[in-house]
Amino acid sequence: MNILNRHEAIHWKTNYASPGPTIKDGVIIDWPESLSPFPTEDQIQEWIVEYQAWKVTDDATKAGEVEKESLIQAKMREQAITALQTEGKLTKEGKAAKA
Repeated sequence: MNILNRHEAIHWKTNYASPGPTIKDGVIIDWPESLSPFPTEDQIQEWIVEYQAWKVTDDATKAGEVEKESLIQAKMREQAITALQTEGKLTKEGKAAKA
């Protein structure tokens, strides 16, 4: 049993409620009445699977956002270099133009 995934999945499934469940070493110590009936072990196992699937999707989305930001920054650098070359401050080889 991956205690960390179990812990995260329970909090994720309860929408990080406050007050939320108290979990120690993967065991639910306290379950607030406001959340719903106490979950069965089968329910918790389903939550772990759902959480892991969500996490993969979330991680992929974040990776795509990082890649998009990198492409934007590369385009901005390219535009800055072109502007410096147009102004005669940078040679086509990328070296500072002699004044």
